[in-house]
Amino acid sequence: MLADHVPAWIALYGAADHRCLFANRGYAYRNKGDYDHAIADYDEAIRLNPNHATTFAKRGYAYQSKGEYDRAIAD
Repeated sequence: MLADHVPAWIALYGAADHRCLFANRGYAYRNKGDYDHAIADYDEAIRLNPNHATTFAKRGYAYQSKGEYDRAIAD
């Protein structure tokens, strides 16, 4: 499972940019059609760096894919 690799990534690369880690995993989940997990990872990426606009856009695409258009527009 994809989530099993996160601790190994953190151990290997440290805490330099966890936002990137969560955003990239969210992107992988979104591509699989697993929008709930994607949104959860985007939420964490945004919590870690609320100034990264691309992560908001990616979360918006995930909401759009779920048909949650109001939440997509908000992002």
